[in-house]
Amino acid sequence: MKKLISSLVVLLLLVSCCLIAAFPTSASDINYDDFDIIDGVLIEYLGEGGDVVVPSVDADGNPVTHIDSRAFHKNTDITSVVISEGIETMGDEVFEYCENLTEISLPYSLTETGYSVCRSTNLYALTFPGQLKVINHDFNTGGPITDLVISSGVEELKSDCFYGQFEELILPESVYLVAGIFRGGMRNTQKDWRLYVLNPDCELGIVDAKDEYFETYGSVAPLTFGYEGCKCKIVVYGLKDSPIKDYVNTYMKDKMGTVTARFAGLDQDEIDELEKKNEERSITKPTTEEKPDETDPDDTDPDDDKKGDDKKDTATDGGSDSTMLIVIIAIAGGFFLLIIVVVIVLVVVMSNKKKKKKKKKAKKVEEVVDEVENVVEEATEENGEEE
Repeated sequence: MKKLISSLVVLLLLVSCCLIAAFPTSASDINYDDFDIIDGVLIEYLGEGGDVVVPSVDADGNPVTHIDSRAFHKNTDITSVVISEGIETMGDEVFEYCENLTEISLPYSLTETGYSVCRSTNLYALTFPGQLKVINHDFNTGGPITDLVISSGVEELKSDCFYGQFEELILPESVYLVAGIFRGGMRNTQKDWRLYVLNPDCELGIVDAKDEYFETYGSVAPLTFGYEGCKCKIVVYGLKDSPIKDYVNTYMKDKMGTVTARFAGLDQDEIDELEKKNEERSITKPTTEEKPDETDPDDTDPDDDKKGDDKKDTATDGGSDSTMLIVIIAIAGGFFLLIIVVVIVLVVVMSNKKKKKKKKKAKKVEEVVDEVENVVEEATEENGEEE
């Protein structure tokens, strides 16, 4: 029985440890010595690499909103990066030439970036958040991206903003301008490629005046081109009879070398379905339940509302981490309490069994004593009779 109790205790301890380990670490586990942060700006990453979480607050709890240019530049030790909610802007070439970087998570709070942010990395997937209105020049070029999502809310794609090996790309209705040249899956590929342009009035191939490299095309250029052994077909999907059809026939036929392109018309219902599909994969603003206002509207003060909002925002920054920690402690405490209850129950059961055994033994002893006394009495009586 002792072995059974020991086995149960060990089993419960292992289960509780596994459950605790299943929860992500909180912000309190971040080593702030890995980051050089000054006045809300992450100047440089100083850590050993691997999986990196960029904090939205410094060691003193002050907000971090900007990642400076080249903060991770040419760091070949980092493999994945999660940029916490609260980071709003990034400079130029932040992760450029981080050759072993394969994963990056961008926050919805991100509103602006510099150029060449992830140039020459090895990202295989990338999702641009909806609050990032402009995807800047050379954001990601040179990577093997196969899964690319442009969230609803993005409005403009700058020249040469990315290329990869993806076979499908949806430009949501919010995108109204795509600059040329946009290298989408055109390097060393033999695959067909599908581009869905959901905004029928989207201006395609517009060359930024600052992009002197593309001056030879005038003010409009093809979206993409083929080179280095590329042999593929592009199908550009858009609303039937939209200006996109004329653009494809005019600018994407004869200026792409080994790449051929054609237009395919869609009905509005199909456009709506694609928009819905894209929204399901987009990084959009988290929905929060609004609590009913229990205060008297006549007693409200605009300044108090502003202060309340500030407090709410402040609480939100660290609230999720503290809540997670409380949940972990509660679960661990619950399991340890369960262990104690199980042990107590087993001890009580064992104690009752021992008492029952003692009673049985005592009863047997009494029966044996009674039998001995009876034998003695009978022997005494027989001896008396013989005398």
